[in-house]
Amino acid sequence: MEEDAIQYFNQLIAMDYRTEEASLYLARIAETRKQYGEAEAYYRKIGSGPNYTLAQIQLALLFSETGRTNDALQVLDAAIVNDKREELKYLLAKSEVLARVERNQDAIEVLNQGLKQHPDDAALLYSRAMLQEKLERFDLMETDLRKVLQLQPNNSAALNALGYTFANRNQRLSEAWELIERAYFLNPNDPAIIDSMGWIKYRMGENSVALDFLRKAYEAFKDQEIAAHLGEVLWVTGNQQEAISVWKQALEENPGSKVLQNVMKRFNAEQP
Repeated sequence: MEEDAIQYFNQLIAMDYRTEEASLYLARIAETRKQYGEAEAYYRKIGSGPNYTLAQIQLALLFSETGRTNDALQVLDAAIVNDKREELKYLLAKSEVLARVERNQDAIEVLNQGLKQHPDDAALLYSRAMLQEKLERFDLMETDLRKVLQLQPNNSAALNALGYTFANRNQRLSEAWELIERAYFLNPNDPAIIDSMGWIKYRMGENSVALDFLRKAYEAFKDQEIAAHLGEVLWVTGNQQEAISVWKQALEENPGSKVLQNVMKRFNAEQP
């Protein structure tokens, strides 16, 4: 099927028909095959039109994933100059590139740049809040998330992020529960929110219910943080062997994970 798609899109390019759309699809296929040079070449063929913004952002993220951070930033800076209408999208992508290499304060400064002109942009505020959380500036994180919720009361991501932060720090648990419950009502199939439901129930001492939520979350999304949470609740409920199994399996998928290493160290669990 993929080979047929490649042949079809190359035929479109040969006919000079919908060439930029075809190039975008071919770039994505090449990227999934880890043919990064080929993917770059296809992205660079998209010099204008409705696919330009997406192509520039995808090219920057490709560079970011392959360790070419400076190249990624240069692509986005050039795109801002050439495509001023989509500046906020480029600024969000630029902050993501910087955050990937833990230049979190630089990423915040990029978002601040956008917020000077668009102080009520919920996407910029939410992204800045997540970066403030990484820097443990929880008061600033809460301020940004509260503003997001003023603008968008039913923003399930913001509700979940604020509630989870309280739960994770074992603070304001009643408020945390209300926020996470609202997020769950709005988006019951989101693994991150299901994980938060499990984590707040654990914090509230309802371990059996917590396990149900955490197993469901981990089944839906094999994330290292969900694995850490599931393993912890398994451990404290007397299921140490299953906890170790969950942690080890997650470590195989995420070698070097600090989240998993820290939780295993905290419980003196054997690491592989």
